[in-house]
Amino acid sequence: MTDRTNETIQRMTGGGRNGSEQVVDIGTENINRASELSSQALREAFAESAKRAIEMALANLQRAQQDVETAQKFAKTVSDYADRMCADLEAGFARAATMTENMARTLSMIAAKTAD
Repeated sequence: MTDRTNETIQRMTGGGRNGSEQVVDIGTENINRASELSSQALREAFAESAKRAIEMALANLQRAQQDVETAQKFAKTVSDYADRMCADLEAGFARAATMTENMARTLSMIAAKTAD
């Protein structure tokens, strides 16, 4: 039994019967292959997550651009409306000034006629 144990130890350490035997550990190879596959799967999962994140960011950017365009159109509409209101107010003030001048002339003519 001791000879067999020594023989197994020699074989595992590279010192087999003829010195060229190498022990191939299938379990280690399987673990290495599983590790490689796991790493590859993890890289692919990260790549897929990054792809989704980029797609979402682009979609959010497009939505933000649409919102900006909508806000600019609304601001233009409000600005145009404000310009029209200002023009209407200016025209109203001009009419009021003319009416005030006409009223003042009429009152002064009435005052002149009543003074005679």
